[in-house]
Amino acid sequence: MKKLPLILAAIVIIVAGGYWLFQSTNPYYGLVTHMEVQSDPETVTTLQQQLAQSLSSITASKKADERPDLNLYEIAGTDAYYLGDLVQAREIYEEYFTYNSINPAAWNTYGNIVYMMEDWDKAEEAFRTALELSPMEEFYRDVIKVIERDETRGLEVEDLLLDYIDTIGQTQWVMVQLGEYYADHGQCQKSLDHYNVALTLAKNESGPVESIEQDMQVVEDTCIEE
Repeated sequence: MKKLPLILAAIVIIVAGGYWLFQSTNPYYGLVTHMEVQSDPETVTTLQQQLAQSLSSITASKKADERPDLNLYEIAGTDAYYLGDLVQAREIYEEYFTYNSINPAAWNTYGNIVYMMEDWDKAEEAFRTALELSPMEEFYRDVIKVIERDETRGLEVEDLLLDYIDTIGQTQWVMVQLGEYYADHGQCQKSLDHYNVALTLAKNESGPVESIEQDMQVVEDTCIEE
């Protein structure tokens, strides 16, 4: 019986050591690695077969010292994603980037994968890479959605939206976003000015006029100038 405390202590040390080793050797520790599969069984089977075929073709090309068909990486990465294996999808795209690192759509897809893994820094890096390669509204949106997770980075959101205007021009989306931003920061008149531009654009482009007018009314009723 006297040895029991020593045995228990040894077990605790072994378990703690194993846990530490797992943390230190698992690059995805603390991240989301799988997500629930939404597809029906038949679709899952098709995705699994397509994924296996794509990976087999890639492996065969590499063994033959040939450049793999890069489209297969994107197909395989997408299949792995829809099968819920975020780690495999991520690693497929990371290998793809060793061959082609200037595909903005691929960087954006990769960004969404690591975003789902809750690897926020990596997601922002990927989204920014996509944006630098090809300034598009979708890519601005994705960078902003990462930044907005941190309330202290509000000025960065404004800078990005203003950069959007400099790069792409005034659109309904960016003017509404700036209207919301300035309203949230107590710049009521500035908010309404941007909403007015959005409203004009919406009228010219058959956009959501009523929705913008409702947003403006909310600003007029609730915004307090700071």
